[in-house]
Amino acid sequence: MHSAQFRLALAGLVLIAAAACEPIYVFPGGALSGPEHPLPDKWAFADDEEVVQLEARPSDPYSVNLWGVRAGPHYYVSSSSGADWVTMVADEPNVRLRIAGRIYPLSATAVTDPAELDAVLAAYVAKYDVDPNDDFPASVAVFRLARR
Repeated sequence: MHSAQFRLALAGLVLIAAAACEPIYVFPGGALSGPEHPLPDKWAFADDEEVVQLEARPSDPYSVNLWGVRAGPHYYVSSSSGADWVTMVADEPNVRLRIAGRIYPLSATAVTDPAELDAVLAAYVAKYDVDPNDDFPASVAVFRLARR
């Protein structure tokens, strides 16, 4: 193997090994490391955190980097309806969220109420400066995270 091929293969192995532990950019990972913390009384501190990490499927942990928002007293995460973690959370609602360096054990509930979806969309638009999308409820899975 040539030196350049070897370095490329080695870099690929390092990424795969790293992704098995923690999510990196768009690559999923496994179990989030660190102790669990009691839930906060309010999620206002989370407004300053651009990216959070969600761990799904406790039996075979799968973690991803996501955007998340606070709307009212709740915290929400979302993704395209076809994302792997969405299916996992629909099957098993127990998740863990790492935000601001702390891990919280939570339960995820799919949001279907139009008024709640509108509030979540408004929070995403305000926090991430994204364009509101007319097909937001149809193309995106939104989950409210709450105490288990």
